[in-house]
Amino acid sequence: EVLDQWFGPLGVTSFAVDGYQPSTFVDGLAQDVWSRDGSKPVLLWAGALSPTGEDIQRDLVERANCFEVVERVAVTAAQARTIDLPRRRVPRKDPRAAAYAHRHRNVGTVDLAAFPPRLLRDVLTAAVNQYVDRDKLRAQAERQEHERRLLFVGEVGRSEADGRMAIPSGESSWH
Repeated sequence: EVLDQWFGPLGVTSFAVDGYQPSTFVDGLAQDVWSRDGSKPVLLWAGALSPTGEDIQRDLVERANCFEVVERVAVTAAQARTIDLPRRRVPRKDPRAAAYAHRHRNVGTVDLAAFPPRLLRDVLTAAVNQYVDRDKLRAQAERQEHERRLLFVGEVGRSEADGRMAIPSGESSWH
């Protein structure tokens, strides 16, 4: 809901996942992405930096098989180091732990909730701005406004005298 408030006006679709997603969700996501306006499908990922967090992202991307660009925006190992986010030890029971620890030396794991909200918004905004074509967005908004005006012709009613359809004079917006 917060992401929709931040980025909905830019035409950005956001969704939250909590763990691995069922096939119905992944299939619906892929179908929705392919039915868009032909623009390049981009996935900007914000999620936990952990063996499981990375695997959830990998799983969704592989199964949906619909994104041309996939970018982990938050939490990254560099952010965990430079922002000094609270970290936990990598769980040894996780079968992906050794490979994760090798990739992200001395980082541990970091939950997305540890990211300061204002900073998260700034990081996400910078990422979104790389992909939003503001000229195309403006043209689309103008087209939608024009269509909205064309659909509103005026109040249509029936004449009480003879039952014929009538549009009140002077209220047509057709050009």
